[in-house]
Amino acid sequence: MSRVPMDGQKNCRRCGRQLHVTMFRVFRSYGAADREYRRSWCVECEREYGRNWRRRNPGYHAEWSRRYRSLVP
Repeated sequence: MSRVPMDGQKNCRRCGRQLHVTMFRVFRSYGAADREYRRSWCVECEREYGRNWRRRNPGYHAEWSRRYRSLVP
């Protein structure tokens, strides 16, 4: 779990920059111990990763949608 320092700053585990905690998305875990904490990558790093993943996997979403539609009556 990610701990947030008292000064409100946190280091991004991907780019290494120290940013304010509002630059990190909130992750909620549900179950026996409902918790909220900040993600370890900043918003910019997550966006960059998502763009790169979609660029490397261009047909993934279309294939997933096709399979899902075939399962739904």
